[in-house]
Amino acid sequence: MSSLPRLDVSLSSRRVSCVLDGELAFSRQGLLFATRLAQELDVWLFRALWQALDNSYIFRDAPGVGAESGENGQRAFPSLSTLQQWEAARLETDLSGLQFFFVGDARHESLLPKGVNKDLVKRFELFSDELDALHGPPSDEEEAVYDPVYECRRDAAALATALIQHRPVVLSLCQRVRGQTKKDHAEPLLCGFLRRCGIESHLVDSGSVSALRDYFQPIFARSGLSELVWDLRREGLELAVIHIVAPRALVIPAGDGDNDRYGEEFAPALAGEGRVPTWFGEAQAYWWKYA
Repeated sequence: MSSLPRLDVSLSSRRVSCVLDGELAFSRQGLLFATRLAQELDVWLFRALWQALDNSYIFRDAPGVGAESGENGQRAFPSLSTLQQWEAARLETDLSGLQFFFVGDARHESLLPKGVNKDLVKRFELFSDELDALHGPPSDEEEAVYDPVYECRRDAAALATALIQHRPVVLSLCQRVRGQTKKDHAEPLLCGFLRRCGIESHLVDSGSVSALRDYFQPIFARSGLSELVWDLRREGLELAVIHIVAPRALVIPAGDGDNDRYGEEFAPALAGEGRVPTWFGEAQAYWWKYA
């Protein structure tokens, strides 16, 4: 009797792309949260995080970092001590071994998973530039000041939009409104950034996200994230999930290199208003609390 060949069976499924924004990444639980989540999902880190580590002395002294934001008393970044953890992880650990993905200044400086198009860096740059134009400088005095809080929010939004073909969500934090019940929470600070860019953010009711919550809960249980969510709640924080819907950002025209001028050639007829929303035109954001 002839022997039968060994049968190998492997199962694979498309993983959700999770972008950690600055509030979550630089929280006390940020690095551990990212490391555990990467065991189950594709975790993306924004470019500004690496720039912050390269210029940590500026980051520590930048206005607004670690201070009250003025909006519902929520801090811009709850913990500066985690900056040292990220610095150590970058210097002493193989980041590819931690299974984090990120967009660098060029394709060869990025770490992308299989199946992500090589134009992701260009897409990220394009969307980041438009968010800069839509947001505008806060004032003439602050225009030239490096603001890592702003950089992180812009990069998180641009990266999530660039990943539109890969089911992206942005993971952030929201805080309980002072004087309210435990069920009432301020929106994530990233939503305020998006609103200034002309992208409205809408809170989705709990019943509409039951299927999404059911999807994440077993992942959190298997990877040990549930205990980190409990730890966040002890600090009065909740994990928030943000979805950016930007249909115009799905496809960008093929360019001819560094001299591409997408914004001028393909902008809708709104240039007379001084703000030219090309890729984020009619975009909306939706967010919900994980708990």
